[in-house]
Amino acid sequence: MRPSILDRTSPATLLALTSLFWAGNMVIGRAVAGAMSPIALAYWRWVIVIAMLAPFCWREVVARRALLLRSWRIVLLLSVMSTGLYNALTYWSLHYTTATNTTLLNSTIPIWVMVASWILLRHLPPARALLGFLISLVGVLFIVARGHPSALFTLAPNVGDLIMLIALFLWGFYAVLLRYRPGELSPLGYVFVTGVVGTLIATPFFFLDRALSAAPDLSWQALTAIGYFALFSSLAATLCYNNAIDRIGPVHASLFIHLVPLFGSLLAIAFLDERPGWQHLLGIALILSGILLARRAAFVVPRR
Repeated sequence: MRPSILDRTSPATLLALTSLFWAGNMVIGRAVAGAMSPIALAYWRWVIVIAMLAPFCWREVVARRALLLRSWRIVLLLSVMSTGLYNALTYWSLHYTTATNTTLLNSTIPIWVMVASWILLRHLPPARALLGFLISLVGVLFIVARGHPSALFTLAPNVGDLIMLIALFLWGFYAVLLRYRPGELSPLGYVFVTGVVGTLIATPFFFLDRALSAAPDLSWQALTAIGYFALFSSLAATLCYNNAIDRIGPVHASLFIHLVPLFGSLLAIAFLDERPGWQHLLGIALILSGILLARRAAFVVPRR
């Protein structure tokens, strides 16, 4: 069988694209925080993804129905953790926390993946990978603190930070549990199935949210944001991330999360007319150095 375009693309490139799409998700999510409720944003993004994939995936789902029935527990768990909870929690946190805090908290994903990997698999990364993680984390903190480390101590935790930490904790376990998903499903088929299951679970909460809260009028701003969330943050990012995890493992892949604040800073420069400073250059150098060091560590989880 001819390799797909994802298989022909290096894991580093796929993870860099994932980080770029996730950075855009945070920036746009913060911009439209008041346009729609968090549950509505997460719900409609996946409704659009399902609608886009249905013509291409429904035959595979019907053909694999016996497999899906045998694997219903892991499919349900992955759907709840990603489609059902992670997205809604992320948008919910953006109602309360600052962009700086969100960027900083996102850089802790490798820690949660390492914790989940140890709890579930009793697997610890080698010292070189840990050192690479620490170096790139220093680069992240340098950018977030704008070159003044003492500024980090002024970041006061709030309810948004706590919500985001819960979302990141779930994502760490999701990344490790991906290895147990039905391997016979195609990448698009997996996204479609988990999207459908997660959306069905979220539907009662969506209608409850509409009944209990005053829903704002649907604006072009919100529609554009949902389109980006569906096409890039959901579909493209999930396909890239899952393929990379299959090839290099969840702990190694999680180290690339440090590119999210890097891309977030670049997007702020491009769209908010901010000028890059020396702290950005030094932070970028540290982030890339840490990732390159970690990539040389000898731990790879083979594709099932």
